Amino acid sequence: MSSTSKQPAATPESPEELRAEIEQTREELAQTAQALSEKLDVKKQARSAADTVQARVQERVQEVPVRAAAQWERDPVPIVAAAATFVLSMLFLGWRDHR
Repeated sequence: MSSTSKQPAATPESPEELRAEIEQTREELAQTAQALSEKLDVKKQARSAADTVQARVQERVQEVPVRAAAQWERDPVPIVAAAATFVLSMLFLGWRDHR
């Protein structure tokens, strides 16, 4: 038996106590079944994981301009070189396709 299971304290003394104990046990069982159902819902788990990844990506995307500005302040040469490389690549590909 797991450490979280409860042992009955004593035998109920009246029918009302027995009914209350049965009702409490039913509620606990329903909560346990619901929790298990949620853990076994593959689509829900996948959606939750996808939402987490999407939130992380969104955070990173929002950081890009801030990080680029900080890099520009420290040393703009790499950004200028990357932009020039991109522009020259696009010009070359356009020229090659045009030929």
